[in-house]
Amino acid sequence: MSGIEAIGLALALWPVMSTLSDLYSSVKDGSAARWAMTIKVQERIFKECVLKLLQGDEDLSEKDRIGLVNGDKSFESLWKDREFSDRLESRLDQELCSLVKHEVTEISKLVSGLKKALGEMKSEPSTKRMHIPTLRDIKLVLKKDELKKNLNNLAFHNSALRKLLKTCSSTVYADAKRPATTPADRRSTLQLEQQKRVDAQFFNGFHNVLCKSFRCSCPSGHEANLSVTDTLVMFQATDDLNHTMSSLRHRGRSDTMESDLTVYGDADGREDEKTSEWNRSTWSPTRHGSLSARPCDHPALLIKYSESHGVQNFTPIPDLCQWIHTVQSSPPNSPDMKELQGALGDDVKRYTVRAPRKHANINIVSMEEWLTTCGTESKRRRVRAELAMNLAATILQFHPTAWIEKTWTWQNFSVARDESSHSLMITQRFWSLDLPRAGLKSVPPAPSKFWSTFQDLDPMLVRLGFALIELALGKRLSDIRAGQDKNNNDDDSDDEDDRSWGPKRQRDVDLADYYTAIDILNSNEIEDEIGVAYQRVVEACLRCRVISDVGMKLLKSNTAKFESELEQFVVEPLRRHHSSIWGTAQIPSY
Repeated sequence: MSGIEAIGLALALWPVMSTLSDLYSSVKDGSAARWAMTIKVQERIFKECVLKLLQGDEDLSEKDRIGLVNGDKSFESLWKDREFSDRLESRLDQELCSLVKHEVTEISKLVSGLKKALGEMKSEPSTKRMHIPTLRDIKLVLKKDELKKNLNNLAFHNSALRKLLKTCSSTVYADAKRPATTPADRRSTLQLEQQKRVDAQFFNGFHNVLCKSFRCSCPSGHEANLSVTDTLVMFQATDDLNHTMSSLRHRGRSDTMESDLTVYGDADGREDEKTSEWNRSTWSPTRHGSLSARPCDHPALLIKYSESHGVQNFTPIPDLCQWIHTVQSSPPNSPDMKELQGALGDDVKRYTVRAPRKHANINIVSMEEWLTTCGTESKRRRVRAELAMNLAATILQFHPTAWIEKTWTWQNFSVARDESSHSLMITQRFWSLDLPRAGLKSVPPAPSKFWSTFQDLDPMLVRLGFALIELALGKRLSDIRAGQDKNNNDDDSDDEDDRSWGPKRQRDVDLADYYTAIDILNSNEIEDEIGVAYQRVVEACLRCRVISDVGMKLLKSNTAKFESELEQFVVEPLRRHHSSIWGTAQIPSY
């Protein structure tokens, strides 16, 4: 072989030798594994950016949110969604929105292309022994420069996206902050929550004072809505003080207080007493119109209250009903301050009350009515999740007091609404000491086969699980069940049930609600709508047990550790879930 032929052969084989050398180097020093890890790192950065970008989108379901982050749902389909684009532009400006959209699209293409190029390559251990390369290995080595270039481009676009998002100082994204994680911050947060909890004796005392403060003849009583975040109470306006009792039937557990009273119209006066009490004590309504007859929206009178210590120069209020109407009818600029403040109670327990000079523009709507309009008014997911978090915290704070009963229902809660906020209120109805009630007979609720059968379940917790499901989905359990059973209304089947459960409208609705709730839990519909953490809380409430590091724990409201366990397994997870998506909830002030 001549020298020229040898040189030609060497030049011809040089690309092959170079390829084999690169392949050996990549396998020996783990370059392929490093490329795969670099892609994972950049993809993780991208996912975190996406989470922050979507953090302020209250109308994006948790299922779609997780799908976008995991790659199960394509970004191309999301950007084509006009509603999403409009929501994004409302939080960003149009130019910034188009720039963010461009960067996200480029990153998605790069990540997809890099994954396709690397395929299913796994990390190869470093070895000094060269193995025979496969065709796939050779192709990957030949694309080494292209991979490096694309990795650099991916890092560049990720950096550009992060810088763009940091400029969103006026958006929901920038305001949404993650909860404190340092031990000092956690201790500070715990101390702050503990300071906000007012002693149960304070609320019990105010409750007892309200029971003795009405000396009127109002047949419907007075509905008080207690704030769970501040020392204030709101009273609904009464339209007709002289309304007769001839067409109304009232049921109460005490002479002066009724926590979730139902008012029934009955021209003949023959409303079945047992059925009325049973309707009031069950979770779901059994028939349309059998719930509270109070209007869903009323202007409310806001009253601040505080415990009185020592000698206070306040005029005693002989009749709280008359005082409320005097305040409501007085002009905001009235010079007579005595009409706007006074004292309730006796020398043993006294509370001062005052109405602000400027009447707040606040409406009270019952939770039952609020939930029935979720489908028509499209209540935001953020509002529903915030109310769920506040509800759990309210049960934790008020369950030892007279304001919350073990068998509470939505009739015990209302929502105070103004132009920018929704606040949870505890609702109870108080009666006059002078109201003639001799003819009213208190009938205990009909026995429930559900609670007698499942004695390991706690009614207070199970009802909290019911409430969390309804807030997550924006629907009542009874409405969900009715939609599922449209074609199962067989008269023969109903007759058979009636023989064991009593009259048709007295069947055990709590049992049906529980089965409906368990079906929803098993379908993971809550996880898709709100998130995994929320669903775990619902499961803990419905089953009244959790699995911890030390084994299974039973959750019962009559145990000494109930408050700490409710805080650990229900309230705190809901707070963390809300903070991770929407940031710390703002407490409205009135």
